[in-house]
Amino acid sequence: MRGRSAARRHASTPPTPPARALPAARILSNPSSMQDRYSLRFESGERKGESVPVPAGGCTVGRRPGNTLQITAGSVSGKHAELRAGAGGLEVVDLGSTNGTRVAGKKITTATAAHGDRIVFGDVELTLIDASLGEATAAVPAPAAVPAGAGDIGEAVGQVSARSVAKSGERSRAGMGIVLVAVAAAAAGAFFLLGRDGGGGSRTRAVVPVAGNLLAEGFSFEEADSPWSGEESAPAAFLRSGDASRTGAAGLRAELEPGEDARHRSQTVPVSVGRTLTASAARAAGDGAGGRLGIEFLRGGEGAGSLVAWSAWTSATGGFEALDLAAPVPPGTTGARVVAEARAGSVLGGRVDLDDVSLLPAAGAAQPAAQHGEFRLFTLGAPTSTAALYKVGRPLIGDLFVAEAQNGSGPPAGVTLTVAADGGRLAVAAEGANGGRVLSLRVEPVAFEGGLASFGEDGHRLHGPVFERAGVTGVLLGKDRDLVALRFDAPVNLRGVEEGDGVRLRAALGAAAGFAIQLDFNGEREQANTLAYQARQAERAGDLGACLASWARVLAEFPFEEVLVAEAENATGRLVQAGMEELGAVRDEFERASFFRLVDLYRQCRDRARAIGRRFAGSAVEAAAEALVGEVHLALGTLETDLFADEVARLQAIAEVLAATESPRLAAEVGSYLTERYGADE
Repeated sequence: MRGRSAARRHASTPPTPPARALPAARILSNPSSMQDRYSLRFESGERKGESVPVPAGGCTVGRRPGNTLQITAGSVSGKHAELRAGAGGLEVVDLGSTNGTRVAGKKITTATAAHGDRIVFGDVELTLIDASLGEATAAVPAPAAVPAGAGDIGEAVGQVSARSVAKSGERSRAGMGIVLVAVAAAAAGAFFLLGRDGGGGSRTRAVVPVAGNLLAEGFSFEEADSPWSGEESAPAAFLRSGDASRTGAAGLRAELEPGEDARHRSQTVPVSVGRTLTASAARAAGDGAGGRLGIEFLRGGEGAGSLVAWSAWTSATGGFEALDLAAPVPPGTTGARVVAEARAGSVLGGRVDLDDVSLLPAAGAAQPAAQHGEFRLFTLGAPTSTAALYKVGRPLIGDLFVAEAQNGSGPPAGVTLTVAADGGRLAVAAEGANGGRVLSLRVEPVAFEGGLASFGEDGHRLHGPVFERAGVTGVLLGKDRDLVALRFDAPVNLRGVEEGDGVRLRAALGAAAGFAIQLDFNGEREQANTLAYQARQAERAGDLGACLASWARVLAEFPFEEVLVAEAENATGRLVQAGMEELGAVRDEFERASFFRLVDLYRQCRDRARAIGRRFAGSAVEAAAEALVGEVHLALGTLETDLFADEVARLQAIAEVLAATESPRLAAEVGSYLTERYGADE
């Protein structure tokens, strides 16, 4: 695939009608001037036929303002490439663009383009014109349009005539004859292929429109100005190619390096709830690359989010095969579009071709996979890989899926979501996911405006749209009757990022952990009220540790009632502050004891700190009290050691004085006391 000749790569570019040339006077005003030597002519897009000069000092190409040559097409990166004019040609340098740069049909990092070469930024094609070659060749007329099915041959003819004639001025008449023979041979080959099967071409079949296709415009990629667009964040792109056609002259091709993926979207078409959409496409693959088809459902308004139903992954190699996906239109949907995705394995690259895409509506309303009261959970995809939660038609959770840890952008191959309803609790499992898994979901604006919080062993925390937290056992979305909770089987690391008007949550589940969606909180509210009553009673009795423990359970396990959460947080803050103030007074006494080296005061401080810790058991106050007890104990031990040594030395000196004054009885008594009390020799 990657070993095709340059002529073959040229052949993959579909033909375009003749474009206007630069005025000869402008091009040839000073053939020796580098300023006027090179120019680029647009062969596709909104600026098709327009020519722009390349400054002698070089220029940048990109989608954003500030580039010398600004191309606003979505397939062009913000700063896509750099052009450097030289005597030997135009040097083209790709600046790490998303969708790549091609020169003469080959994807490049750096290359030198010659007169007549096609340069492609993303999917925007331009032709290089070198004015120094003379008026006869400066215009580089585009090849004439040819019927569907002969696009490769017609393009080959154009390339031979343009590039060979451009160099003919340096050759002999015999050399020119050889060029003309080559042109004639290519033209004869084109005539032969066009003449077969009644002139409709034999390499591909004719394009046959599908009745009722919502994607009637651009569904077979015959026109260069396609309404489809690529995803710039993907490392590779689907590009229009004559080698990728199933019918007609062109299709889409994604050429992938190991580990790369590409995603392409159709134009958005209006749809209505109560209908089922069926997406179909022809797909071919090579070298082990895989592909899938999706239908993306969009809701009205900026930042409203979307929901994607995916087909199963298929990586069969060989000729074109049919991909089909049917999905009912979820509530609140105003538009839909088809999404094509390709991905290569981690070892081999590959290619994926796409052609003849259709999107057909039919009768059939979406049915919920699970329901509780006014809540409805809808699942999509074949196999089921995406879910969304609604309440009375309002989306609360959207685009929920489980992905592999190393690929959090969408559900991987073979993963199926299953839902088991148990009253107001929906247990969700992801079957077929290997290794580490990531739960990804979108908190829709209605739920986010009601509040987003997480809870775990260290309590309850409110969050904005961007946050990270470890050790999370659950998430709360919304409030009051719209309250929804996610409960994890084991603590997870949770991350939130802003996504439109909503928030994208990602939770690392691990290999075995699952999760549930909780919709009914009547039992939990009763337990929370019981704990609140116990906390109030314990505070009245002076059992502050029990009081704080009860409030801690409310915050960690049952943070559902705003009033109780506020009371728990206020009571916890007030009591902890009071305990810390008591410990502060003990620390002041401890510092006084240290200054005067008072053993008894040390011991009093230690005992008081222990008592405070017991009263505030299980709280931050207890931890601070234990730390203070440790400090006092260490200082007391040091002081007692010093006092021990001083006392032994004093008694030994007394015994020596008594012995010297011939008071043996008293000296013996002092010596016995040293031995018995301090274990020291006389």
